Amino acid sequence: AESWRVEHPQQAEKCIGLRADLAALGAYLAGHSLDTPHPWDRLYLWGEQHLTAEGQEQLVSLMMEVYGDLIDDLAETMSADESALAPIDGTMTVGALQQRLRDIYAWATQVDFSAPDAQARVWYVSEEKLERH
Repeated sequence: AESWRVEHPQQAEKCIGLRADLAALGAYLAGHSLDTPHPWDRLYLWGEQHLTAEGQEQLVSLMMEVYGDLIDDLAETMSADESALAPIDGTMTVGALQQRLRDIYAWATQVDFSAPDAQARVWYVSEEKLERH
């Protein structure tokens, strides 16, 4: 994070916050042992209270890194191939676009998000963080 250079002012501010978060995390870990009951939970809860959203995301990434054999293939299996879809025709009516969305993404309306299995895992691309894929 120290070497990251970004031009967007909002993202630059977030990078500054992340750098401070990483320093705070280092200080916290220097003073607290992970040799305790539920160390990841304790660390995560500390992060929720003391880190920015970017810092929390980095903390979770670092915690998951230890379990590479469990997570390394998740990015490939938890995404939608949006390039396979035809681009949106800017001349179509709103009604036609709504129907197209229903046709393509009907499966999403069938998911019961109150069920624990439907909430177990999620991966996203963040427009707010200016990610482009």
